[in-house]
Amino acid sequence: MKLFRKGLTAAVSLLLAVSPIQAWAAQPGAPAAQTKVYLNGEPLALDASPVTRGGTTLVPFRPIFEALGIPVTWDPQQRQITGRGGQTDIVLKLGSRTATVNGKQATLSAAPEAVNGVAYVPLRFVGEASQYTVAWNPASRAITLNRKAGETTGSSPTASTSTQSGQPDGPLSEQNAPGWIRGEVQGSTGNTWNIELWQVLPDGSQRKHSEAVTDTLGRFSFSGLTIGQTYIAQGEWPNSAGLRADRFVYQDDLPPILMQAMPNTAVIRFLLPDGEPVVSSDIEIVRQGGENSQPTYHIEGTSTYLLTSLQVGKSYTLSANLEGSLFGYTVIPFTFTYTAGQTNRYELQLKEAADSLTGKVLDDAGTPMRNVQADFYDQNDGTWSRTVYTNKDGRYAANGFQDGHAYRYFVRPPVPMAGELSRYAQNEVVTFTYSTSLKELPTQTIRRVQMTGTVKSQLGEPVQAFVILEDAAGKQIATSPATADGTFGLPALVEGQSYTLTPFHTGSLFTRDSSSWLVTSIATLEKKTFVYTSSMTSLDITVQLSPPLLGGKVQTAGGQVATGAKVHVEYVDGSSSRSFSSSSGSDGKFLIKTEGLKKGKAYAVSADGTMKSQTYSFTIEDNKVDLPILVLDTPVS
Repeated sequence: MKLFRKGLTAAVSLLLAVSPIQAWAAQPGAPAAQTKVYLNGEPLALDASPVTRGGTTLVPFRPIFEALGIPVTWDPQQRQITGRGGQTDIVLKLGSRTATVNGKQATLSAAPEAVNGVAYVPLRFVGEASQYTVAWNPASRAITLNRKAGETTGSSPTASTSTQSGQPDGPLSEQNAPGWIRGEVQGSTGNTWNIELWQVLPDGSQRKHSEAVTDTLGRFSFSGLTIGQTYIAQGEWPNSAGLRADRFVYQDDLPPILMQAMPNTAVIRFLLPDGEPVVSSDIEIVRQGGENSQPTYHIEGTSTYLLTSLQVGKSYTLSANLEGSLFGYTVIPFTFTYTAGQTNRYELQLKEAADSLTGKVLDDAGTPMRNVQADFYDQNDGTWSRTVYTNKDGRYAANGFQDGHAYRYFVRPPVPMAGELSRYAQNEVVTFTYSTSLKELPTQTIRRVQMTGTVKSQLGEPVQAFVILEDAAGKQIATSPATADGTFGLPALVEGQSYTLTPFHTGSLFTRDSSSWLVTSIATLEKKTFVYTSSMTSLDITVQLSPPLLGGKVQTAGGQVATGAKVHVEYVDGSSSRSFSSSSGSDGKFLIKTEGLKKGKAYAVSADGTMKSQTYSFTIEDNKVDLPILVLDTPVS
């Protein structure tokens, strides 16, 4: 049984039994989702929401340092943040893009800053400096930090590599087997536990890999794991569901799986109407009635939620505010009283809301498509209304529509990996007027790419653009975004039929090589008409480009990327002379205006002002630029 989780979001409210249950409603114009942060698979509680500066996510400094086990201090006079613990020593200063890690200087992609009186720091920098891998998921707007194999940070305890008896955790025949890993349930107190291992698939769903039973010391092992794959070890529902799960990316030298038997807990599962367990990727605790009276909340494994720090004899009310693919469901609040020495286990059934509007998404073979995003916009006031996701049956449910309002919606095909061409084409926008009698929208079919093509400049260089496909009657069939190499995909082509392709402006990147380039716009929208035949394998579109920006790259003398270097360009074109400056990003690249000028000189100075490059002359001709990599190889006198 596959469980769906990507794009599913639920805000779970744990309230005292006497507290009123407040229903959540999306405000007009609200974004589809807020950025969430996960540490080793668990939501990271922050004092305030993350902010973004030039593509860099910043978070409040104290929660992230403390979660990583690094003691942190704040010096208000120096406006300096210092985290010191174990093998990690980080110093950051508000307003400065220069930091210190274990005594060595490093350049930040964005400077720490104060937001509403709270000091914010770059999340990726702090995570990677603390020996964590940091990844961004654009579909769920989630940032995940996971420990690196064999690494410890701050004062966090290291995993033990021995057991109480000194014997191996699994049979000798398994220890040298491919993909072998051992684990331990801490605090098992002589009990045996049933452990499930789930593999996380690329679309965010999970598939059961294998099962194991611990010995009385809590030891277990698994084999057959694949390097680089993500797994979740969790207790089996219901009798072993009170364990803290462990999410990890498998490597040969990974420390043991560590799970923990938690005292004073309650375990909850939410079930869809068909009985399938569902887990949210966005859990938010609403604390009311005093900080000390509220339990701590964790997502555990693939389908369970763990409440810890419960107080004996205290009554709690559990409710859920649902969004994502659960927008069209409701859950009845449930009250329980914690009993000493027990793990309380509950299942809450979701039901379809009375005012739900449902629909279904299939591929062109008629197969239900899972985790497809559907966006709804209110045309009466021009605001975003809902974003929902399909379940394993390809169905979605949404509510909150206003009677008599006109809406437009479209479904988005699964997001490909960065730089890859999607296997599916984007669908056209569909409009409808909502009424209370409308219960289901027409089924949407997402079509697979049938033929590919490329967008090229007049010089034959690839251009990243969007392409519109229309039939002979002028009806739009699909739109397709091109990848960085200019490739796009076309669906639903019929033998002998005539079609028209139109590229449109995206402010795309026109690349010559790895060191210098021009960011361009499409100056001429040239339509291309063709008659499709099954023998056609590819199609090229040529566009005329207009370059408004000059780009390049800065490196150190040792060939390393130079971040934060100051780049100066002076254009001298006849009687015209203009000067511009910019800073290189985390990849060492920069962009500078051209103002239509064709000749100039460029040089760079390092972020700390100690090194500079030579001054290079360049000429822009026919959308070509001869600008080498700016190498910081000369001391500044």
